[in-house]
Formats: sequence, structure tokens, C-alpha cells
Amino acid sequence: MAQPAHLHAAPRDGEPHPDAPVWRPACAAGALPASASLARWLTHAGSLTRRLRQCDAGPFELEVIGEGWEPAPVDDRRRLGFGDADLYVRRVQMKVAGRARVRACTIAPAATVARHPWLMGLGATPLWEALADRGDVTRTDFEYAAIGVATARPSLVLRGLEDAGRGCWGRRSRFLLGDAPLLVYEFFLPAIDELGPA
Repeated sequence: MAQPAHLHAAPRDGEPHPDAPVWRPACAAGALPASASLARWLTHAGSLTRRLRQCDAGPFELEVIGEGWEPAPVDDRRRLGFGDADLYVRRVQMKVAGRARVRACTIAPAATVARHPWLMGLGATPLWEALADRGDVTRTDFEYAAIGVATARPSLVLRGLEDAGRGCWGRRSRFLLGDAPLLVYEFFLPAIDELGPA
């Protein structure tokens, strides 16, 4: 079910797409939304799936919406430190009470997958849960971006949502499993507002 392009993707060759999201550290001006509730979701450093499961709004569900090898965007290759032509990509969406609240994208180079083949067999297991018992995992600080309706390929994250025109906010970080890197993007969809602050 691999999808051939990313929301955050630049063309495979050349510079990033001019309408690609601008990712900023938390200390940068405009890095976080004006909404305090949404900003708390974005800056929540613990298990996002655990926090969503704790919501009183309804049952939690994780759905895999695509996984497989895909052409590697320039920016992702740079952040991973690998020149792979293709990267392994797993996309999921997290639902509460039947509504998609977060979509996430995990991206790994071939070297990471070769050392950790279980990454291709997660199924509906959240990545955070799979990493929880490992003692060799580190994570970089988050970077944040506003994903507007004019952002490059926004429909890949918002497709099928009745409030897609509102855009959303995203965050990204790099995990190291020992010295094996992977990237994680998380996009907080408009329906997250219904759950209150994290």
C-alpha cells in the first residue's frame, strides 16, 4: 500500500519544494501555534498513544494506512545522514472515538531496517511501545511546522477529512536506536482540538 510521495517531501533531486513546510525549533518565533491547548499536544514529550488512550472521548485505534519502500526526499536523506535512493516508510493514523486525531510517518534507511527488521513487522503496534523496553534509544528535540492548505502536497495527510481546509500542525524528530537513525513525523489534525489539552 505504499504511497509514492510525502506531505513533507521535496523532489528526489534538487532543492526542497518551495511550498514545503518550514520546520523550526521550539525557541524560534512562530514555531508553535497560538492555541495553548494545541501547543501542549505538540510539545508533549511522553508516549502520544498513551496520552490519546487516556482521553475520555472514546476508544483509541491505530490504523496502518501505508508502508513500504519509497523514493527518498532530499531533506529526509540529509537528516538521516544516508544517501539511499529509497527509504522504508510507515504511515499510521491514530483515532479516538472513530475520528483521526494524529497521523504519523516513520522513515528509516536500509541500514537501520537491516539491523532492526522488526520495524517492518509492527502492524498496529505503536512505535513508542515497541521502543519502550529498549535501553539504547535516544531522541532529538522536536522541530515544528504549520501545515497550511497551500503547503506542498497537504492532501496526503488531510485527505478524506471533512475539515481538511483548516490545515494542521506537525512536529518531527530523529530517533537513534544505538547509532541506527530513523525519522518520525507526527501531524496533529484539526480534530485534536476536541480532546482538550494534552
